[in-house]
Amino acid sequence: MLDSRPLLLILVFTPFFVLAHNDISETIKALTTRIETKPTADLYYQRGTEFRALQQKAHAIEDLESALKIELHNRHALVALVQLYETNKRAKALISRYQKFAKTKEEKFEAHYLLASYNAKLGLFEQASSQCDTLHLIRPSEDPALDLFHAGLLLKLQRPNEAATILKKSLNRTKSIVVRNNWIDAALTAGQTKAVLPIIEKELSSSRFRSSWLIRRARASLILKRKEAAQADL
Repeated sequence: MLDSRPLLLILVFTPFFVLAHNDISETIKALTTRIETKPTADLYYQRGTEFRALQQKAHAIEDLESALKIELHNRHALVALVQLYETNKRAKALISRYQKFAKTKEEKFEAHYLLASYNAKLGLFEQASSQCDTLHLIRPSEDPALDLFHAGLLLKLQRPNEAATILKKSLNRTKSIVVRNNWIDAALTAGQTKAVLPIIEKELSSSRFRSSWLIRRARASLILKRKEAAQADL
């Protein structure tokens, strides 16, 4: 007998996606009408983000570029374009423009962060890491995203001790579970078992998600040359 469950799932979920697509299409039509009447940078930006939601990258870029033609320093359109251009040289030019007109602490941080991210995408990890050193000095908040990004770069550069140090400082400030888990992994890569084993053992005694913690304990055991203990956890 044919299993009706897949068909049921299609019937249940398809209308949602169709409606979502139709809603975006209707929004684009409404924005197009307003643009034809009186084009503004904000309207082009809004329509560009709708095209991006539909994964119509070429249309999104065209609208966001139009927004910048009307308003040269439109921050939202510029940042969205940098993200869409990814490693294209046009992204670098836009970042340079942003750095020149950035005035507030938040804008200066964002422009510099975009440059570090751009270099990281190009595989220029050393350069991106150096730019993160500057970002730590001008950060406008305690959001740990910068710490996680910088630590990731340092791990790619085979500098786990530095990565662990950054994440430990971030953990002390933010008390973030995500940061804590990343710090434990970086510390294990750096061979710092003494600092993290008590936390791993505590999690194994209470956590429902034991598999990831068993892997971490196995890593610690291998560092401590306890091969049998590692095999027991894997």
